Amino acid sequence: MKFLDSLLKLLTNVFASISTYAKYPLCIGYFYEPEIPDELLEEEE
Repeated sequence: MKFLDSLLKLLTNVFASISTYAKYPLCIGYFYEPEIPDELLEEEE
């Protein structure tokens, strides 16, 4: 019974840490570039 209890506590801690990190955006370190690059504006002929 103690094994099951410790296993459930471990799973609870794992999911709690996942939910803690899930509230941070993944692209926080990237620079936001509001301009559209010229390569995307050129039309293919």
